[in-house]
Amino acid sequence: MHAAQDIDIELTELERDPTDRWLLIEAMSHRILRHGNVDVWRRLFIGSHYKSIQYEAEELTLLAADAALVSADPQESERLLAQLGGEKQPSRRVDMLLSFRDAPAAVRAAVTLQRVSGGHLLRTKVRTCLCNVASFELDGTVRRRVFGHEIDAVEEALSEAARGVVTLSARTYELVGESLSAQLKNAMIATEIDDGTVTRAYIALTPDAAAPLSTFAGLGLS
Repeated sequence: MHAAQDIDIELTELERDPTDRWLLIEAMSHRILRHGNVDVWRRLFIGSHYKSIQYEAEELTLLAADAALVSADPQESERLLAQLGGEKQPSRRVDMLLSFRDAPAAVRAAVTLQRVSGGHLLRTKVRTCLCNVASFELDGTVRRRVFGHEIDAVEEALSEAARGVVTLSARTYELVGESLSAQLKNAMIATEIDDGTVTRAYIALTPDAAAPLSTFAGLGLS
């Protein structure tokens, strides 16, 4: 409770920008504080550094998932993340949250997670949407953080996703649907349709599609 009071004090003392930009600053501030690093928040929002943050709206594909490598050491987990691609987004609500500019790459990453899970039934949600993105530089590194309703929604949607299945949003399926069958081997694809329009799609791997942990580097990423 004390931390929340401190936040309100700091935010009200910031120099006010035009309304739209201020709303972005406030939403970004809350996202980083809730799901990111407190030190990063302090460096960005105490003082005037927040003025250098660049904001844009961009269509991205977000991937939220349970941890695939339950018993893996941190180095192996990091190696898997590097193979998946995308940009890691901080989250305290889900085990893994990545953003992709390319929808097919996000779907391939989701399938890879299922394949390397060693029989562990993961929940995996892929959602393509227009996102708020903030770019800023700290310690010589440019970072991109997605914030706002859309990233909150994909985190929430994971709690309702079926285990052992990759769930695709309507927009994601629109971007990748025609090529799914050709690209995915040993997988079943199902869709939900309302009034002739696909509203959701599912990818379920057949049992022989699972792969040992040591071979994950190339799976689903070709």
